Amino acid sequence: MRLMLLLRQYFPKGMVLTDVTEEEVQKAVDRLNHRPRKVLGYKAPHEVFFGVEMRYTNPPLAVAPPLAVALQT
Repeated sequence: MRLMLLLRQYFPKGMVLTDVTEEEVQKAVDRLNHRPRKVLGYKAPHEVFFGVEMRYTNPPLAVAPPLAVALQT
């Protein structure tokens, strides 16, 4: 049941599914399989099935100011 609600985000009720391409379906499937789920401990189905860990955070930012700025203060 829950999966149908998630699929509705990509294919709204009343949409003519014969107009949907295989590429659009595959894109929706990939996005759903890589979406973290509460029931899986906030891991994605892809992570659980294949035993891999994905990063959902942004890459670390530089915290040190440029040298010129540091010398002015």
